[in-house]
This record gives sequence, C-alpha cells and structure tokens, in this order.
Amino acid sequence: MASLKRLFLPLLLMMLTICPQALAWPPRPQSGGFAFSNGADVDLEHGRDLRSLGLMMDVQWRAFDFEEWNIDLRAELQTNGWYNETVGMEAAMVAVLRGNIPLDGITPYLELGSGPALEALGVPEQGTWLNFLNFVGAGLGINLDDGAWLECGLRLRHISNAGLDERNYGINSIQVHLGYTLDWPQLIGKAN
Repeated sequence: MASLKRLFLPLLLMMLTICPQALAWPPRPQSGGFAFSNGADVDLEHGRDLRSLGLMMDVQWRAFDFEEWNIDLRAELQTNGWYNETVGMEAAMVAVLRGNIPLDGITPYLELGSGPALEALGVPEQGTWLNFLNFVGAGLGINLDDGAWLECGLRLRHISNAGLDERNYGINSIQVHLGYTLDWPQLIGKAN
C-alpha cells in the first residue's frame, strides 16, 4: 500500500525524536511478553495466496505519561513462517510506538512500527532477502491480575526492500495476534 510507504519517513522521524528521551528512562524495561500471530497477504498477483504463523517477543518502556493516556516504546523480535503458495521465513526487529488509553481493567491502544526484516519467502517480486517491515495497528490489553495482561490486536503490515533492488513489489498483509505480558517487577519476582 502506497499510504503505508508514506508513513515510513514520519515514523522514523518520530522515533529519532523520542530516542533522546531514552537516557531519562529506567535502565530496565517496564514489561515484557510474547504473542502468537496469524496473518494473510492481501495483494499478491496471479491468484497467489500467502498465510503466516508467528511468534513475537517484546520488551516495553514507558516514554511519556499524560493525564488520560500514555506512550510506550516497544522493542519486538518477530518470526513468521509463511506457507500456502510458497514456504518461507521472516525474522524482524521492530521499534514500536504505542499510544495507550488505560481504562478500568482494559487498555485500548494504537501503534506504529518499523524495522529491518530478513525474508526468505521465495517471492520473486521481493527482489532481495533484506527488507523492511512497517505496520499500523490497534488492539486491547485486558488486565488479568496485578501486572499480568492478555493482549489481542490487529496489524496492517507492509514488507518491501525500500528500493534496494529493482524488484520491489512489496507484500501487504493483515495480522492478528494474541499475547501475554507481565510488568517487569512481576518478571523479576518470578525469577528470584
């Protein structure tokens, strides 16, 4: 999608603006978790159809706190296995900005993410194994317990090589994920 490509530079600039704030953050992340994902491409030509199953792991820092909402910076590692029309793997490291609106026991959120992705999909239109993953998403965190959260979300993803190769068709997909997150003090307590 051309609109997702246009989001890449503004997202990069936002992340560079927020990164100096990292020096004021606590040395440890505030939470960490994992999620399982399921996705499908939405635009490959010639009737081809790709599906994906994946695992995501993340750590999260609170970047800004406002009265009614907050912004978190997440670092995600993602792996996806693609199947159906072709078989392949994807591994990505993604920086995510997430805006949260904490309510009574639930937290709706909106998010933007971008980062490098290594792709071995066997899709000739990709042109190269080094690509970039960009996404926008929305979801809901549900408080299960003190510091434990169930998370479910939907992401619109775009993978392309950003012009590193003449062939740069890109793959757009929809991804659903379901995950579990623990606040960092809970993680530390469980480790001791």
